[in-house]
Amino acid sequence: MRHLYILLLFVVATAAQAQWNFTNLHPGQATASETRGAFGASQAGYATVGGDVHASMWSGTAGSWVDLHPAGATSSEARGVWGADQVGIADIAGVDHASMWSGTAGSWVDL
Repeated sequence: MRHLYILLLFVVATAAQAQWNFTNLHPGQATASETRGAFGASQAGYATVGGDVHASMWSGTAGSWVDLHPAGATSSEARGVWGADQVGIADIAGVDHASMWSGTAGSWVDL
């Protein structure tokens, strides 16, 4: 009976390992990047570009990276995504502003 438990544990552990998949979303021009949220096939977060933190979104590949950084911001970060919208913050003149985007930097809304 003990061998049956060990075999069952091995089968369960092997099946659990097969469920993981890694996709590198890091854009080539960035020195750092991180996702903060995901919904469906979309991911949101930030990428450090030229020393500045830029709100970012992806659609499953590094090549799909979209820079959401609004004009006039010193830094920005997307922290969540739902459908076609991304939410996060943008630092304008030293003050964090609640922010929303719809897939482009030009769609930025100061909430």
